[in-house]
Amino acid sequence: MWEKWLVGGLVVAGGVGWAALGWVQHKAKDPIAIVRDHYVFYPAYRGGVWSEGACDATERAGCKRVTYVVPVMGCGDVRFDWSVFADGDEDLGYAYRGATPRIDEDAYALYAVVGADARFMDSPALGKQVPAKCVVK
Repeated sequence: MWEKWLVGGLVVAGGVGWAALGWVQHKAKDPIAIVRDHYVFYPAYRGGVWSEGACDATERAGCKRVTYVVPVMGCGDVRFDWSVFADGDEDLGYAYRGATPRIDEDAYALYAVVGADARFMDSPALGKQVPAKCVVK
């Protein structure tokens, strides 16, 4: 009798394991998750809003537009744009399109970039005073 319960428990545990694996693989293909894996915003700029939409018609197939909007002192709301595209069965690739307005991102400690070797590349402005006026390019 206990063998039936054991087999039933193993079947349920196996199903839960496969469902969890499917969820993890699905999240790995999420365009916002791809950008967030490569751009880590510092605490002062983590209160922004992430969104995803369609790319321009001129972009290649499978492209998604990812934006992050956050207030930056002296500049108002700044929108960061990325294009995220599928590369077949491999990980998704991305291209950073820049910020609007075109601020000098080196003047603000906005984010760190996570390199392919999983090392953080900090902003050159980290630890410096935030500019009083908006610094544009």
